Amino acid sequence: MLLTEDNLVNQRLAVRLLEKRGRRVAATGLEVLRALVKESFALVLMDVPTPEMDGLQAIAAIREKEKTTGLRQAAVALTAYAIQRRSREVRGE
Repeated sequence: MLLTEDNLVNQRLAVRLLEKRGRRVAATGLEVLRALVKESFALVLMDVPTPEMDGLQAIAAIREKEKTTGLRQAAVALTAYAIQRRSREVRGE
């Protein structure tokens, strides 16, 4: 599992909880894309508002790459804000 979280307090907590169990934490959407080139993850938990590239842009890039690889990456967008109008984008519809 790979978690994306840009808030430092949440990130520190996530690092302690997840890395002990062999999980990774990234701070930005770009870090997620770089990590996915190097290794595979059963699940990507993606914070939506992140610096450099937000979570929805990163998931869109993941979905675009899937068109050439034929593989599907499980990804979940997380946010404290309602973004229903963009949910179709995330699903690749």
